[in-house]
Amino acid sequence: MPPSCTKRKQWGKGASSGAFPRIRDSTGSSLLPPPELSLKPGLLEPPPSSPDVLLSLIPLSTERSNSRQPSQWVKDRLFKTKVCRYFIKGRCKYGDKCTYAHSADEVQAIPDLHKTRTCYKINCTNQSCPFAHSIYELRDPFVGSELI
Repeated sequence: MPPSCTKRKQWGKGASSGAFPRIRDSTGSSLLPPPELSLKPGLLEPPPSSPDVLLSLIPLSTERSNSRQPSQWVKDRLFKTKVCRYFIKGRCKYGDKCTYAHSADEVQAIPDLHKTRTCYKINCTNQSCPFAHSIYELRDPFVGSELI
């Protein structure tokens, strides 16, 4: 019998391959974190290098899900946070549809996205690293994301 089948039998009926056995210390207390702190699928995957892929990784909050995609939420938050370099040179071909600001009045504040994704470096010790190094450091980009 394959080892995976043996483990399922040890864990009890109905245990799936994603289930965890009940591990307890000598006092009988569970060594697993409480369910509300359990890892979410993909939580510890390294961030991709493409900005377009990064935009699609931010999860939807139940309060903000509506019909918009997560990448659209990020694009909305980053809309006109920088001045258009082509407009400054008088050559912006997008006009009113440009996602960059064409005047100082249009410039929006940049949202704080620090610690909203996990760091891809395994042994990162950089105190100023903008990425989270544990599930306890992770912030929800939709909750308490005051603008800087």
